[in-house]
Amino acid sequence: DAVFFPWYSQDSSGKPIIYLGVKGMVSLELVARGGPWGGPTAHGIHGSHAVWFHSPTWVLVEALASMMSPDQKHVLIDGFYDRVEPPSAEDESLLARLAETFDDRLPLQENEVLRYKYDLRGVELLREYLYQPMLNINGIASGYIAEGIKALLPHEASAKVDFRLVPRMRPEEVVAGIKDHLARQGYADKIEVIVRQGYPWAKTGLNNSATQAMIQTYRSLGYEPEIWPHIGASVPLYLFTEVLGLPVVTGGLGHGGRLHSPNEYATVAGMRLCEKSIAAFMANFAAQSPVGEKVD
Repeated sequence: DAVFFPWYSQDSSGKPIIYLGVKGMVSLELVARGGPWGGPTAHGIHGSHAVWFHSPTWVLVEALASMMSPDQKHVLIDGFYDRVEPPSAEDESLLARLAETFDDRLPLQENEVLRYKYDLRGVELLREYLYQPMLNINGIASGYIAEGIKALLPHEASAKVDFRLVPRMRPEEVVAGIKDHLARQGYADKIEVIVRQGYPWAKTGLNNSATQAMIQTYRSLGYEPEIWPHIGASVPLYLFTEVLGLPVVTGGLGHGGRLHSPNEYATVAGMRLCEKSIAAFMANFAAQSPVGEKVD
């Protein structure tokens, strides 16, 4: 009848949040190696040779810079924003409610960041988070980075990057645009593009029975949820919504934090509350679903 994705939905203030969807994602590895264009081809060489040999590391850094504006607000790949859609009527209704409850101080506090890149506040800032696609560099590797000094001209440099996709962007079109951009910038024979994964966004409506069962669960346990159109993170939930045609609901009380960071955690009290809320959700959903009605 539906797909349930359990997790700790309460933020550090104790407020539970329901996300009605996720962004899509394209994950790539960009690799620059020495070759006919220049640069060492088999191994790193003495750094003094940089005066007359090209560096794959500089090539990679310049290629990455060509894809993002200096203020890090806009992806510079032609056609990247062509499929971006404005919020739906349901989304606008949810945003109007979020204008009254969204606290833009919490993401800064929870992530130990001092300021946003946008000079916006409240729900207008949240709009950027929800409806803007973006490019992120997860990590760069090249050459000698251990303790001490070793003069080295590396023969290879790589970066792992991801692009977050909003409705109605398609991964295959984004990948084609990236390859075309690099070719037009002169990197076709210098950088290899390796696609690690790619999948589109996914959303489930507010009035779906699974969503309503989760809202009912929170309220029955004494919590009023904050409902977002979707989250800025990505999970391949399209496999259920798009491929199988099933609605997806995410949720569960309890608090955890520092996702993908050192010391990622969940509180013990949160674990207990999460179990309780999951059991309550299953009962609420079964009571209103066709299958649940047949169970004695």
